[in-house]
Amino acid sequence: MALPACLLAAAPGPCLAESFEDAGRGGPMQNAVMLAVVIFFILVVGVYALIIFVKRRPSTAYKEEEEAAGLAIPPEVLAKIPQTPAAPADALERHRRIVAMENCARDHACRIAQELGAGAPPEDGRAGPGAVWLLAGPGPLGAICMALARHLESLGVEATVQLLAFTDKLGPEAQAQRKTLLASKLKLIESPTPRHLKSVARIVAGADAELLTEARRADLKKIVAYAAEDGIALEQLDEFSAHYASPPPSADDLVIPASHETLSREDTRLIDSLAQQAYGVPGGALMENAGYWAAREAYFQAQALEKEKGAAAVVALCGRGNNGGDGFVVARHLLSWGYSSEVFLLGLKEKMTDDAGLNLRLLEEAGIKVTPVFDDSQWPLVEKALNAASLIIDAALGTGMHGQVRGQAVDAIRLMNAARAHGAFVLAIDCPSGIDCNTGAPLGACVQADLTVTFAANKQGFALGKGPELCGQIVIADIGLPREIYRRRTAAAG
Repeated sequence: MALPACLLAAAPGPCLAESFEDAGRGGPMQNAVMLAVVIFFILVVGVYALIIFVKRRPSTAYKEEEEAAGLAIPPEVLAKIPQTPAAPADALERHRRIVAMENCARDHACRIAQELGAGAPPEDGRAGPGAVWLLAGPGPLGAICMALARHLESLGVEATVQLLAFTDKLGPEAQAQRKTLLASKLKLIESPTPRHLKSVARIVAGADAELLTEARRADLKKIVAYAAEDGIALEQLDEFSAHYASPPPSADDLVIPASHETLSREDTRLIDSLAQQAYGVPGGALMENAGYWAAREAYFQAQALEKEKGAAAVVALCGRGNNGGDGFVVARHLLSWGYSSEVFLLGLKEKMTDDAGLNLRLLEEAGIKVTPVFDDSQWPLVEKALNAASLIIDAALGTGMHGQVRGQAVDAIRLMNAARAHGAFVLAIDCPSGIDCNTGAPLGACVQADLTVTFAANKQGFALGKGPELCGQIVIADIGLPREIYRRRTAAAG
């Protein structure tokens, strides 16, 4: 059947209208024919449109692929672009890295300050220690450099940090340290532009080369060249290890001084909270510093006991809170320095606070078994260990204790005091367990300590009531608090 001429025309609309009008006047046969014509027309138009789409799509797709290929970064180039380090997903691994970075930063700060003459009495009008310039990369070494600045300030050494990467390229650990520097009002230069540093005594570089772009590597190379030209000593921090361990202490080591303030129980809790919430210092870093300085005192005492008695048997009784966490840090450091400890936990491991629980896990990883004490049948084991001990670490109750001592702590205190009566040396962590740090009164039961290593500042109760008798000798240890906290307190009080 031939198509009507109007279907081949450019504008078939009127013809179709006429056809429908004729169909209305025609019979059923004619209506069927016209319907078939309309359907055929629609099919022809649809097929034509589909052919055009299919013909054009390959060329368009090819063009898109060609453009994408032109924009894509070749794999060999991509491999050379430094990737910003990511934070470990595992909480224990994050804590392990915080511990390693804080220990490394503190140890380097003490060494560098001592080499520059910090803490030494002035001789013949000699100037104080020279300034230190710290070059911080985007990775863990950069984070250590920034933490180093905080400790150097506490040692009285002027420190300036220069970033070798722009802030958006810093890894999470370096970002966190940068926030602490800014809050602490320490000197921070966020431009990597090379410069001559003739007024500084030492340059310390903490830059993982593989994390720097070519431009930043060139900047570092130029700074190194300037340092050589100006005769300035430059040292590069060793490659970061999450398993870094502090070397055994020496009596000749420079010690970071603590504040000369005397704090109440409430003030102690406040500055600890401020350091974490307002200044971004991790609680794990504060605990690590506290445990390190306490371990240092325990190490010297263990050496003296070993010399006197031929051996030093160390037993630690730890609570479930932060004071117990300090005790785990002490035991870990002592182990790395050659003294193993028998460690008891007063309660269940599952009920420990976060940082304390993580330090317990690190201690067990290091090879020390921690024995939980959760019912009366275990006290004979604890008593036997304490009676054989020459050095007891009291880490049961901390400075926040108020109200009467109850439960397992009463038995622990009784057994520690009995072992002391038989000749054991008792070293209390932060405070003797059971003392009221505001009044010096025993809260029912209280440990009689030979030495108390207290943290951040002295406690007002240590000089009141029975405080002097219960504390014994007192050593005040720094825990890495930004000095800006004390400056603000002084300004507020004035």
